[in-house]
Amino acid sequence: MTVPGSVVLAGARRTPIGKFGGALSRMTAPELGAAALSGALEASGVPSEAVEEVIFGHARQAGAGPNP
Repeated sequence: MTVPGSVVLAGARRTPIGKFGGALSRMTAPELGAAALSGALEASGVPSEAVEEVIFGHARQAGAGPNP
């Protein structure tokens, strides 16, 4: 049960660190973020329908455009 206005941190995940030009080079930052989100939801057991808001961090913005 949650109280209106309460915050529940269900889990956190991060993407792997890859070699420049390596296997992850063709994925965009939003695609990598989606993979991290899927992993966090799977590990937490929280159904995606129950999620109201997601907060992401993005350390390397070069080439991704503003606010991916």
